[in-house]
Amino acid sequence: MSQYSQRYWQYSLVTVLVMVLLQGCSSVGVSAGAAVEVPVAAEGVLPQEAAVSSLEGVVSGSEESLSADPFEGIYSSFSDEMTLADGGATDSEKSSPLTFLAEINGGRDALTAAIPTWVTGEQFTRFLEPVAFTLHDEALYILDSGRQAMFRYNADENIIITIFDFSQYLRGNPAGLVFSDDGYYFISDPKLNRVLKFNAENILIAVYEDIANLASPGKLYFDNKYNKLYISDGVYSRILVASKHGDFLYALGGRGTDPGQFISITDFVSTETGIYVIDRIAKEPMQVLNHEGDYLRAYGSSSLSIPAAIAVDERGYVYVADNEDDTIRIFVDGVLRWRVGGSGIQQGYFRKVTQMMVSDDKLYVLDSLNRRIQVFQINN
Repeated sequence: MSQYSQRYWQYSLVTVLVMVLLQGCSSVGVSAGAAVEVPVAAEGVLPQEAAVSSLEGVVSGSEESLSADPFEGIYSSFSDEMTLADGGATDSEKSSPLTFLAEINGGRDALTAAIPTWVTGEQFTRFLEPVAFTLHDEALYILDSGRQAMFRYNADENIIITIFDFSQYLRGNPAGLVFSDDGYYFISDPKLNRVLKFNAENILIAVYEDIANLASPGKLYFDNKYNKLYISDGVYSRILVASKHGDFLYALGGRGTDPGQFISITDFVSTETGIYVIDRIAKEPMQVLNHEGDYLRAYGSSSLSIPAAIAVDERGYVYVADNEDDTIRIFVDGVLRWRVGGSGIQQGYFRKVTQMMVSDDKLYVLDSLNRRIQVFQINN
């Protein structure tokens, strides 16, 4: 056979193989409406804790029941079928604890939204380094260290409004943000060991600082019933309580290894039944104190590794983000029941969760390295 004939048959064989491969790919291609796989770590029976559920993500259209929600226009939902590892799940345990609703990674710039793109160019402002957020008057407020700005996000129109440039007030990155019901808001400044208070007109009106008692402030919580500001302290490992006028009243916890003491507080949340505190170094990674600072209980020693953020819903379900595997671990009555998520960039996956918040049966998750906030419906 001539050299030309050999090459001819070689090229023909390659062409046939390519056509077969292309035909196979087209037959298994994923459509736009395909199911979104949601990861969950399968678990066996944990020591002194119940078996953890495993999750298979299945997309479902549940938008009709959410029509009154402000995020309706940007929903994409899925449902997650839960099965206990030991096979003994009840009907309620098999149901999905969370349903994905929205991904917020920026919005249309309010200043240019009404101007044609051929005039302004890109109109979408993306988050660069979101570090803290909160909800107030049905709006989402975000502190973005990458842009050195505080944003207000309007979900109805997917519009972002720049509130102010905080670089003129902070030396480094902020760590916490919280509003009071009367419109004042507070930003923690760990670099300068202080908390800043702004009024509704975005004017700095007070600085909370105390060299002897406050160092490296982190997460914040405002008790509107008693007008008290709770501040986590990164050096003294305690929660400092201040009046709305800036007077430091008392502290909860302290540095140590005894019950009710902490080594490195990463987050806390206050509820009617107590204050839940997570510590990424302590032997007991999650402790509960009463509002006077007395130790109540601890759990999670065998089921938490690097806890980074915490939230509690009205049923008492506790959501803890663990940076070991980028999952959200859900506890019921102190028992780990589900692990949701995992490392990734898809919806329902996370890369370093740093804050969570529950509001109106929804869980808001600050997915820092993915530069977004994910919103989930909490299923009852």
